[in-house]
Amino acid sequence: MMTAREVALRALHRLDEEDLYIDWVLSSVLERTRLQQRDKGLVTELVNGVMRWRRRLDWTLDQLLAPKKVKNLTPWIGNILRMGLYQILFLNRIPPAAATHQAVSLAKRFGHRGTTSLVNAVLRSAIRSSRAEPSYPSLEHEPVKHIGLRYSHPDWMVQRWLKRYGIKETMALCRANNRVPEIVVRANSLRTTEDQLRDSFIQKGIEFSAGRFVPGFFYLRGSGDSTRLEGFQQGWFQVQSESAGLISLLLAPQPGEVILDLCSAPGGKTTHIAELMGDSGMIMAVDRHMRRLRDLLDNCRRLGISSVRPIVADGRTLCVRPADRVLVDAPCSGLGVLARRSDLRWKKKEQDISRLAKLQLQLLTAGAGLLKPGGLLVYSTCTIEEAENEDVVTRLLDQRHDLVLENSASFVPKEIVTEKGFLRTFPHRHGLDGTFGARLRKI
Repeated sequence: MMTAREVALRALHRLDEEDLYIDWVLSSVLERTRLQQRDKGLVTELVNGVMRWRRRLDWTLDQLLAPKKVKNLTPWIGNILRMGLYQILFLNRIPPAAATHQAVSLAKRFGHRGTTSLVNAVLRSAIRSSRAEPSYPSLEHEPVKHIGLRYSHPDWMVQRWLKRYGIKETMALCRANNRVPEIVVRANSLRTTEDQLRDSFIQKGIEFSAGRFVPGFFYLRGSGDSTRLEGFQQGWFQVQSESAGLISLLLAPQPGEVILDLCSAPGGKTTHIAELMGDSGMIMAVDRHMRRLRDLLDNCRRLGISSVRPIVADGRTLCVRPADRVLVDAPCSGLGVLARRSDLRWKKKEQDISRLAKLQLQLLTAGAGLLKPGGLLVYSTCTIEEAENEDVVTRLLDQRHDLVLENSASFVPKEIVTEKGFLRTFPHRHGLDGTFGARLRKI
């Protein structure tokens, strides 16, 4: 049977070789292993940690390998070194000698005698130098390079944020993006109550804290795989970030209404909307891919939801009956969820932002056209980029004079509402994923 480190190595190799998202790869490899839960947790920690800190790891390895570069090694040996160095620098619970020994064992399987000796020598050198302060470029003279290397972010992201927030806040944002996120769950009032779910966590000895902004949300610590907890299969709760729950509050759906969720899968917001409506009314859940809608329907069955109607379609060309409320939770750069999506910072490019803004405006325009007079349109993203948020809303309002912007402060806490009435959360300011939301009324 494969060890946890070999499973992690194979997952990292797939991420290098194929254009896949980390959550899908981890789910795929863990389903096929017989590892204990603790070892599965180590796999998840290693894969996410190496992806999150990849730039800093490679920079450190390049210094230890000089004049060689880690990118010139085989992908297998490169990732073995990254995993070993990550454990030495960031995982205090694993002795550095043990991390080195395991890396050497992997190198014997995935390399040759020369690369095995190389892995051993580089990681032993890393142990000796691990207590010394890294010699980053000067923060004063090269702030982009300093922050990008120290906190393992691409230069283009750091540069954008420095212009907008300055050095101190950009560093705080990058630190927040590197935190290991807690598991967040939402109590499903269709199957249980907030108090009953809280009591079940207490009885099982699960450490938790209640959400700050949305009722019924809990942050779990040390719970492992949430799908294995008592109550998951019974539909007592849904895994969902608290910031995503704010969007449902912004939509404020009412029982019996017709709701159009234009970009619904995998369904966290869709099922929350159904819950807030008491599963009364109809939610048209749209996605381009049937596979993703099947995941949504599986969640609906588990949570006891029958009001959702799946529609396989492109939201930009959809033709359905007008809805009372429309949610456009648009595809975006995801720069507000970098803590949860450790691979995303390396997958996105700066030019993606303008491309996505064009798509977002098209979806918003389509959503406005499918809204009843007097109805409500909510636009949301999980990015902190103004070009995908406020700027898109401004362009829509310039084009359509039958829409007016409403203040979000009557529906979510005022501390996360901007002067112009937009919902805005930031990882380093609010301890939440970065989220944007806007309410637009059709007159």
